[in-house]
Amino acid sequence: MIPESHFEAFSAHMDSSLLDQIKEATQEDPSLDTVLLAVSDPKSMPHSVAQKFKDYTIQKGLLLHQGRIVVPDEPEITRQLLSHFHDSPASGHQGRAQTLELISRYYYWPAMKFQVNCYVESCEICQRSKGHVHNYALNLLSVPAGPWDISYDFIVKFPKCKGYDSVLLVVDRFLKMMHLVPCKETATAEDVAQMFLEHVWKLHGTPKRTVSDRGTTFNSKFLKALYKSLQITPSFSTAYHPQSDGQTEIMNQWLEAYLRPFINRRQSDWVDWLPLAGFAHNNARSKATGKLPFEIVYGRSPVISPLLEPTGLPIADDRAKQLAETIQEVQASIKRAQERYKQADTGIPPPKFCTGDKVWLLASNITLQRPNNKLDHKHYGPVPVIERVGSHAYCLALPETMKIHDVFHVSLLSAFKQDTEFDCTFIPLPPVITAEGEEEYEVDKFVDWAAEDRIWKYRVRWKGYALHEDRWEPAKDLQHCKDKLRNFFANYPDVLAANNPIPANARKLKRGKMVKQLSKSKTACFVTLQALTLVATS
Repeated sequence: MIPESHFEAFSAHMDSSLLDQIKEATQEDPSLDTVLLAVSDPKSMPHSVAQKFKDYTIQKGLLLHQGRIVVPDEPEITRQLLSHFHDSPASGHQGRAQTLELISRYYYWPAMKFQVNCYVESCEICQRSKGHVHNYALNLLSVPAGPWDISYDFIVKFPKCKGYDSVLLVVDRFLKMMHLVPCKETATAEDVAQMFLEHVWKLHGTPKRTVSDRGTTFNSKFLKALYKSLQITPSFSTAYHPQSDGQTEIMNQWLEAYLRPFINRRQSDWVDWLPLAGFAHNNARSKATGKLPFEIVYGRSPVISPLLEPTGLPIADDRAKQLAETIQEVQASIKRAQERYKQADTGIPPPKFCTGDKVWLLASNITLQRPNNKLDHKHYGPVPVIERVGSHAYCLALPETMKIHDVFHVSLLSAFKQDTEFDCTFIPLPPVITAEGEEEYEVDKFVDWAAEDRIWKYRVRWKGYALHEDRWEPAKDLQHCKDKLRNFFANYPDVLAANNPIPANARKLKRGKMVKQLSKSKTACFVTLQALTLVATS
């Protein structure tokens, strides 16, 4: 189940109280006085002056510019809107252009583009979760002639969740619409055909053409026979080059980047996020087509908030004419996009860092103790630079607990972009000093659990501190956090699945294997899950 905390920003946008804040702040913003006067009483000023504000109207107490709500100069309101349209699951931590386009559908303020760029570039979650961008040339396929020219792929090796370990990814190469179906890596051809019928075919019918890799599933004789019976001509990718069809591999990376900020630490809820991931992608403007997949298919963007009135639906004749024009525009846009990809320049010089600069370290060669690297964070940090070593390496101030060499090549580093506009960056809180003179840190939440050296431990996230400051703490030191333990057990019911004692061989058990070992165990050790339940509920 998706935690409610992920929807706080979304709820803020849906809440009428935010619109009330905008109404109140609009009346108090001196920069809008002239606009309000021109709209409410245009005869009170010269006609030439009033004409400058002809795009403004007032509806239900809200000032609108070309039908969009005008946001007054109030930083907290702006921050809430940016948080919703970038951070929420329905938005999915999209890039600058997609975030700007999404928020521009409903709201307007003069410095919107600048502030959106600042917010997105300094988003710590994006910097941590998204991989390096390489401008390598792609072996691009021909431009599709029209809608429902599709590509298939499997994203495999996900951690087990609700019996699934893979995702069937179906993308319309023309519309850029995505469908995500949880599945098993061992799925047979019959299974895949059934999934396609249940989740894709029922919405769009039979595709004109398919592009798929030559994996064991798609290359089976059954699917070839199915394609033939449906008059589908497969166009397979070059052997051993999963990126040869370009688009599908990019979509794979997009999905993994979407999931990383939202899934829990044990990566046991990724299936729950697939519907939201599909919505976020299909509701974002495509760089290749310049349009929303939803917009091309349905003629309009979906309604996110019932408080914002949607535009009327086009009549049938206008819709048919609009669709024909859209198909021509999309074809031209895809051709232009492919030309841009071909001209991509890879000769970018490496960045330079100074002592004290904060950087992200590529986490590909670092074990961060999570079940699956595919859904793990792509960068570790931010960490300070100590000094430059030679011409292409830097020494970093890593925590002592990492126990790895602290000098890294510049290709593994990227600059940490500090937020200067909205002050959203993590600022560590000072520890509380007890009466005994000892330092105490406030627990924000528990994110994982394990048994090590016959000691039951929880991984603690400290309030006001970043993810890389998480620490394992023994259960005996956390008896004052009963409410947070209850929340943890509610999110991880498998911790108390069998109410069996911890096995005697629980020394250094790996995450994900604990429940299996518990179900097999018949011997008691040092503490029982039942005892932990009493701790959490007492």
